[in-house]
Amino acid sequence: MKKNQTQKNNNSKIKLEDIKVFLENNPKTFKENPELFELVSPPSRSKNNLIDIQQHMIESLQKKTADLREKNSKLILLVNENEKSQEKINTIILNMLKTKSLEEFINLLLYKSQKLLDLDYVNLIIEETDNKKQFQFDKKIIFTELKRLKPFILEKEFIFLSKTSRKNEFFFLGTPEKILSSAIIRLNLFNKPPASFFVLGSKNSDHFDEGQGTELLNFLKECIESYFKLWLKL
Repeated sequence: MKKNQTQKNNNSKIKLEDIKVFLENNPKTFKENPELFELVSPPSRSKNNLIDIQQHMIESLQKKTADLREKNSKLILLVNENEKSQEKINTIILNMLKTKSLEEFINLLLYKSQKLLDLDYVNLIIEETDNKKQFQFDKKIIFTELKRLKPFILEKEFIFLSKTSRKNEFFFLGTPEKILSSAIIRLNLFNKPPASFFVLGSKNSDHFDEGQGTELLNFLKECIESYFKLWLKL
């Protein structure tokens, strides 16, 4: 046989994909040609050498159904979690509307919001400057040197969700609880230094994750900025 003929025969071999396409287009193939069952070796639970095709189909369908239920359960859980998060954020916003002074607003941010958001740590972190006393709205506020904050200032994003790492652990030094995941929110309060951050921390490593959406936290950020500017008359 010539080389070209051999190559042609090899190229003309039926591929598995061809069989799949054919069976999809001709679903009655086995019904109309039952003798084909003698030529196949499907997964089975054999008994007296009888192939249990129906059992295999049922088990396959059951597995697909179970997988679908699991996906639906995860989706429902995610929707419920989003609803809870939205409810928490809305509660804080409503409480902001009730504040009558800068002191009440700061108290809401630094103390009440921790419980409302079901978190283990909440604080304002402000860049340390010569005039930091001007921004010492509460004794809980922490001032941090610029070189630590700079990586977050240079980023285009304003919301940073992640597990606690060397990059962001300085935000949580000295906290009562060991913070394992966090949301770092860069606030746009002033046209010039100091840079300021609203930080949220949880001892649950799965509470905040890079894959989570940030729409609700962005909304919270905008509200915090608006009320800060209102009370500071910026």
